[in-house]
Amino acid sequence: MNILEKMEPYSGLSSWAIWESSNPNGLLEKEKDLIEDMDFNKYVGTLQQSNYVILAMNPGGAYNEEIALNSTRKIRTDNRKWSNFHNIGRSRDFLLGRAIMETKLKGSYMTDLFPIVGSKSDHIKKFINDKKNKTLVDNLIKEFDEEMNCLLPNEKEIRLICIGKDVFNWANKLLVENKNLKFNYCPHEFPHYSSANSGQVSNKENSEKFYPKVIKQKIKEYQLDLL
Repeated sequence: MNILEKMEPYSGLSSWAIWESSNPNGLLEKEKDLIEDMDFNKYVGTLQQSNYVILAMNPGGAYNEEIALNSTRKIRTDNRKWSNFHNIGRSRDFLLGRAIMETKLKGSYMTDLFPIVGSKSDHIKKFINDKKNKTLVDNLIKEFDEEMNCLLPNEKEIRLICIGKDVFNWANKLLVENKNLKFNYCPHEFPHYSSANSGQVSNKENSEKFYPKVIKQKIKEYQLDLL
């Protein structure tokens, strides 16, 4: 069983840090360059070459509390496999791809900490902080730890590239401080690539805030061997 087959139960929420471009120069320079439906089988031998995992907060979309209450990390019948972080639209996934493909993070596993759909962070925070949802949240974190055990069973530490401050804070609270998990988690905070974060990052190559430049700067700041 290869790594794609092994991780398929989680493929509705997760993906791999490899992107393909329709641009003749092979770069992801704009949204429409991104190829959405990739065959990751072509890259199976290059996937997950380290103990780094790229971690975002949650899938975007319309929040529905009833659906959130039935959240699971496992794939649902209506999910597209391995599509997260590989979509054309307002999310600017192409910018994340451009940044990551220029580092040793290429091929790494990518997922969201919470499988709770919602584009407004306030909805997600309220749900997670609600005491009546504590058992569900605890179970989701346990599922995450089990997922990492499936991905990297021989590791003791998982290094997390946290895309955004919110997921970095939650990773510290729910993963680092949680003594009931298999792994030691080491999160590193990186800025989000969303247009909502335009004060910190840009999609303009001539800008000092060009997202790939910012990612490389943070890697150097943390002294990570990823360049």
